[in-house]
Amino acid sequence: MHKKWYLVLAIVIILLLDTACILFLFDKYAPQEALNLFEAFFRCSMSWNKDSLLVQDAEAYFFEIEGKDPPSEFMDRFAKHPTPVKKGSDFVEDDFDKNTGTLFSITSWRWIGWGWLTRDHAEIHGGYEDRGSGYYATYIFKRDRKGWALDNVGPVLHFDNFILTPQSP
Repeated sequence: MHKKWYLVLAIVIILLLDTACILFLFDKYAPQEALNLFEAFFRCSMSWNKDSLLVQDAEAYFFEIEGKDPPSEFMDRFAKHPTPVKKGSDFVEDDFDKNTGTLFSITSWRWIGWGWLTRDHAEIHGGYEDRGSGYYATYIFKRDRKGWALDNVGPVLHFDNFILTPQSP
């Protein structure tokens, strides 16, 4: 009888160790996958807003992730972009006459659904601002074999001259 319990205990321990190894592998690649997600968001944001005159005339684009500058290896991904890309802390928002840049910002993000485990769905709250106007929304991204792509855009918030007005997407 005792041999059966030892066998059951051994199987449970093996299953727990296997689960721990799988979760470790997911967490090991999570930071890189998050950077891939952020890159997709910024590239989409720049292409969606290319019709805005202020975005078209921007001398530089600035990136910010949760109020902080992205890591330098992330910024290197945009080195060949036609409009210079700089860190968000270089954006001067108080002097609108001199500011000719556009700040693209991720205010918050999270893995959603099974995304916390598989890292294939994410929700990003973010947008852009320049010279007193902006556009922020909730974006749902989905990852497939080709990479990250926009799946859905949620509630949109436009603001002009610092007056927030909800708009439909």
